[in-house]
Parts: sequence; structure tokens; C-alpha cells
Amino acid sequence: MDSEFSNEAINLQTEFITPATVNGLFEKYNVPVDVDYVSIDIDSTDLWVFKAVVSGYSRPRVITVEYNCHFPYTTTLTCSSDCRWRNEDRIFGASVGALKMVGEAHGYTLVGATEWTDLFFIRSDLIEPHVEPVSEKVSEGRARASGQRRAASEARLALALC
Repeated sequence: MDSEFSNEAINLQTEFITPATVNGLFEKYNVPVDVDYVSIDIDSTDLWVFKAVVSGYSRPRVITVEYNCHFPYTTTLTCSSDCRWRNEDRIFGASVGALKMVGEAHGYTLVGATEWTDLFFIRSDLIEPHVEPVSEKVSEGRARASGQRRAASEARLALALC
């Protein structure tokens, strides 16, 4: 689903997704309960939609969720469930710590991350014993004002599904 685009050939529907509507939309478009992959990238209420998905209708095997790299990793920060993205500041979305907390509370393990944008969660019951959870340091944010980059992500993507 997307707020602007549709393509019937691939079942891409134009819908505005909120925490209150996501599960109903999954049902409306016959998303399987055990769907393989869900991507959440909303630039505002990502945590709240993630929480609704993992505690509602569906149990995706893999989920990616956008995080705000400007929030310190270990904090549990997020915007309100009705916030809207604003271009003029860096206050949007959720911190890695907040998303990790929600994932773990609902049976998902954080297994990887891109340096600036997305976290990868796998349903915990699908993780093989040799897969280690992501390191405690995903990213410390974008480039410093001086232009020097902060520490690169130590996370690795380990999608080892049963």
C-alpha cells in the first residue's frame, strides 16, 4: 500500500495508512496472516504502525521499519501516534531503542540495519540458533557538522529463516 501510487498488476493499492487502519487494510486486501515481508516507511508514525501490525491481524516473517538516525540509539523516543512529518526539523519517526523494544515485546528480533534508515526484524520463532542479534550500536547518526562521519553501522543483515 502507498499513499500516492497504485498498480493493480502487483496489488499495490492507494491508501493512507495509520495505526488505526493498517490491520483493516491488510484484511481488506487479503494480506496473508503469515506474510513473508512488510516494509514500514511512513516518516512519522512508524513505531505506532509497527506496533499495530505485530500485535494485530498479521504475523509477518520479516519486517523493515524506518528509524530516525538523529535520535541516540539507546533512547526510546518516538513521535505521537498522530504526528505528521515536517521537513523543517529532524523530529520524526522513532529511535532504534524504541523500535527494538516494541519488536522484542511482540516476538521479533532485531537482526540488522542500514546505516541511516531501516531496521530489519525477524519473527523470533524463525531465527536459527547460529544467528546473533544485531550489535548494540547500529548508527550514531548522519555526518557531523565538520563533515566527518560518525561510526558506521556495526549491524549486519542476517536473514536466516527456517
